Amino acid sequence: MSRKLAAEIADAITDNGLDRAGIAKYVASVLAETRDSWGPGDKVDWRYLEHGASFGYGKTFKLFHGEHPHSRSDNNLYAEWPEAEEPIGFSGHRIRTRVDIRESNYLKSSSLSGSEIRKHCAALVYFDDKLVYGRTHREVMPLLLWCAAHLYELYEHPVRLQVGGVLNGDQPTDNQFPDLIGRAVYYRGVPGVVTRYFPEDGDVVVEACKGHEFVTPAHIALDDSERRDASVKDDFLSESIWWHRDA
Repeated sequence: MSRKLAAEIADAITDNGLDRAGIAKYVASVLAETRDSWGPGDKVDWRYLEHGASFGYGKTFKLFHGEHPHSRSDNNLYAEWPEAEEPIGFSGHRIRTRVDIRESNYLKSSSLSGSEIRKHCAALVYFDDKLVYGRTHREVMPLLLWCAAHLYELYEHPVRLQVGGVLNGDQPTDNQFPDLIGRAVYYRGVPGVVTRYFPEDGDVVVEACKGHEFVTPAHIALDDSERRDASVKDDFLSESIWWHRDA
């Protein structure tokens, strides 16, 4: 119920001295009148979303929940379109997604086994034209199957990879992932901080907090080049990372 409507009901109750039954009847009649109302309604009741949507080519617009729906599906999401005088009903993509599948060949050289040309395949995921995640394999089909099964994890992830850079009205910055870099996390129960991200590979680097260290897996040699005491690199979607930790 909007603030304006609530105020009108309160005034009617005060002016007419309605009892409990009268109040119920009056509210029911008002709701019946507003049930078929359309449009964004009173601006004071608009609830803006923290992040808008992208039209492409760097053009963005704000989104908000209006007072009334704009369709029979009860969708009350509207967009402030730059070229329009009035808000426009929004049923578009909140995040525009693109997945590029790229095959390539590379030369593998070895003095022991000899040289060989090998195949390589990469899946690159873009949100609003921004590269946010990558995954590699030797064949196309495993990557396509992965996208079908796991792409939703990027949509529902607590870290909003699409935020940052020059999209959503942000200013250009060296930190293309402000919701990720510097984030306090747990890695296998050890408190740490995300320091780097490589979107083309989907790898994230986590450094252990002062006074803590990561446990190097037993199957990894404990020489200086393999130790994982201070930092660790893992996949962004790894189940070893718990993303909710108070700094």
